[in-house]
Amino acid sequence: MQTGDVFRKEAKTYSDAVDPLIDGAEFRTSARQQALFVVGKTTANMLNAMADMVDILTADRTLTEAEKQDAAAAEKQNEVRMAAAKALASGDWSEFDDIVSKRAE
Repeated sequence: MQTGDVFRKEAKTYSDAVDPLIDGAEFRTSARQQALFVVGKTTANMLNAMADMVDILTADRTLTEAEKQDAAAAEKQNEVRMAAAKALASGDWSEFDDIVSKRAE
């Protein structure tokens, strides 16, 4: 069972609970039943969306070599940005200079 299946089960419960309302004799004239139907279906849709997000965020996925290289490059760029921000705030450029000189080697 995937993590998102808990949300999917709950979504099915909501959907199953309100499905019979639409076939009821009073559905066309009862604002209460129409509102219950809309709220139930909307809740079910939101729970299904949450299930999808949970599955995506918890999926075991191996990064490709290109993604690993991109992540490493982004980390290096972030290191330079943080050093520049600190230098601008403090006036001490030594950390920035060290990082830049290491990258030039």
